[in-house]
Amino acid sequence: MKSQFASASTLFLLSLITTTAFGQWQASSNGVFSSISQCFIETSNGSILSGTSNGIYRSTSSGDNWSLSSTGIPSSDGTILRFAKNGNRIFAGTREGVYYSDNDGVSWSLSEIFGFHVFGLEVISTQIFAGTMGAGIFKSTDNGISWSSSNNGLLTDSVYSLLVNGNDLLAGTYGEGIFLSSDQGSSWSQEFSQSDPTIVRTLAATSNRLLAGVSQLVIPTAPFNSLYKSSDNGNSWTMFNYSGLPTIGNLPITALYSNGSTVLLASNGQIYRSIDNGINWTAFMDGITSTTPYGIACFEETSDYIFCGVEAGGAGPIFRISKSQVLTSISPPVTDSYMNLFPNPSDGTRVMMDYKLDRTLELKWLIFDNTGRLVFEKQISESEGQIAIPITLESGTYVSVLMSTNGFVKAEPLVVGR
Repeated sequence: MKSQFASASTLFLLSLITTTAFGQWQASSNGVFSSISQCFIETSNGSILSGTSNGIYRSTSSGDNWSLSSTGIPSSDGTILRFAKNGNRIFAGTREGVYYSDNDGVSWSLSEIFGFHVFGLEVISTQIFAGTMGAGIFKSTDNGISWSSSNNGLLTDSVYSLLVNGNDLLAGTYGEGIFLSSDQGSSWSQEFSQSDPTIVRTLAATSNRLLAGVSQLVIPTAPFNSLYKSSDNGNSWTMFNYSGLPTIGNLPITALYSNGSTVLLASNGQIYRSIDNGINWTAFMDGITSTTPYGIACFEETSDYIFCGVEAGGAGPIFRISKSQVLTSISPPVTDSYMNLFPNPSDGTRVMMDYKLDRTLELKWLIFDNTGRLVFEKQISESEGQIAIPITLESGTYVSVLMSTNGFVKAEPLVVGR
């Protein structure tokens, strides 16, 4: 009986590994009439907004269908570059200024005309910051009713990207590298610069470092494009030695997304994923198709999906993927480790587990029934020990799994009968 179940459990685990290790992007542009989607945001009511070169599109079906939702934004200013949210109010940055919506993105009102492209929008401590390409950074302390310049210490008026990191705000600029503010934009200090003009188009924060997509204009017609990292909250930066990406210098980064240790990076029209804070990367393009050369403009996380904005995509400018497929991964089993269940078979009233790992990991002990339903879960913080299941299991076949934050560690079949 046990050997027969071992075969079934193997098939189950293979199914688990297959569904969680490989992502599949889906075209999600039905109703969108634009060649590019440059930003997304999820509203407080669960609608998804897409900022395109042809205005704002809104979906109330998690991206299944979209409809134009730009009432209040003139067509002459209909290229949407960035979104931000403060409470229920949504902000949209355009080529000229900022608009806001208080009704889930159905209609929009003018917040401020800056006369310049708004490439950065962030909220920190209820204050809204707008980074512009030509007038520096503006700040609003009254939810977008009024704006004031926030450029003290900033050595350029061209801001390409903004990132909130805890209580800090970082600004990636066009030509002068990275600036940091620890006082909500009252003052800025330059934390990264080079002898050559340095452009920082993208910024992201992983669980243990900051990442920046950097272009150095050593030769203006052939910039040196690379990934930089900071392990001290942006106070110092070094070039990242990574594995699985194009060679250093040939990596123009157009979009970054991060959640914990998982990072998505777009370069030269390709998407790469890392599950270890950017150290190792693999291609992550399954499902994205195009009939013309294109670029990846943005990534954005919602409750259920990661959305991807594509420039000149053959299937439309929007793709999506289940968030669980991006954030969940199965890594190779930990070597020189064991898990022993006893008694096995069991009558279900008493099941114990001995375990020992070759290194300390943050673990979960999971028990699945033969349909894949999770019936027991327990956090484990020690690298070895003995644990009892504090519940009675019904007769049947189960799989006992040790799972770390990086993925699959060990699995054992468990048989319960009376």
